[in-house]
Amino acid sequence: MYWVDNGLLRLGVSPQGAEWRSLQSHGSGQQWLWSGDPNYWSGVAPLLFPIIGALRNDQYRYQGQSYTMPRHGFFRHSTPDLMRHSRDELRFRLQDSPATRLSYPFAFRLGVRFALEDNSIVTTLTLHNPGTVPMPFALGAHPAFRVPLGQAESESEEESYEDYALHFANDREISVYALEDGLLGRTARTIELPDGVLALDQNMFNNDALILKSLRSRELRLAGINSNASIRLSYEGFSQLGIWAAPGADFLCIEPWLGHADTVDDSGDIMEKEGIHFLAPDETKRLRMQVYFDE
Repeated sequence: MYWVDNGLLRLGVSPQGAEWRSLQSHGSGQQWLWSGDPNYWSGVAPLLFPIIGALRNDQYRYQGQSYTMPRHGFFRHSTPDLMRHSRDELRFRLQDSPATRLSYPFAFRLGVRFALEDNSIVTTLTLHNPGTVPMPFALGAHPAFRVPLGQAESESEEESYEDYALHFANDREISVYALEDGLLGRTARTIELPDGVLALDQNMFNNDALILKSLRSRELRLAGINSNASIRLSYEGFSQLGIWAAPGADFLCIEPWLGHADTVDDSGDIMEKEGIHFLAPDETKRLRMQVYFDE
């Protein structure tokens, strides 16, 4: 584990997938991240590249050839190079190799930066296409925060999942797409958000994640009715949002995405895939997410 500490927050990051695995506040000892209990979901905060979600049969076609790609891509299973490790900053980089080209025949260079700034973590994802052809890609984050946000086990037991809600800065209703066997359905349902508030319910994810393809808000807040602790997440450059938890588990994933899973009627050709994005040769795309932890 790589550790960074700015005197307010202490972050532990796994070498595999450059994934957050622990985040604690000094003083209170508050642990903000999901535990990664494999009985529900062993992940904590994977980064998603070069796809998000599932492909039909875990496959896609490019120039007449079929390639196999696992759900959410291969970055989370990779070991990116550590480029910088200072007191309050980590930088990683993964670039194409013979191994990546077996499933993704494109040149790429993906940089990941985590920086602690006061009571927040800033994540910057920088994707570059050093190749000679347009590069199709999706890129996203998948952090899981513990719910309830109690500072001690006794406080957690006093609160329930249903005491918490997501607060949207600029939306009073959302259009939600459901997944059908891992693929994105075509029909959306509208959920009204009184005062921008979406109350949490552990049954709301019985049919998998809620996918928001269009959203005005670029900041969300996770907070409980009786808790002083809250999480604020802001993002730039991402176009979709996923919200998910394993049924019965005490966490919530708030996932800014640039791209999404295959739809139920996608052709399978990655160049035609809905939600796919492209980088031209020598083009760079930069995404930014900042998460504030308030007590």
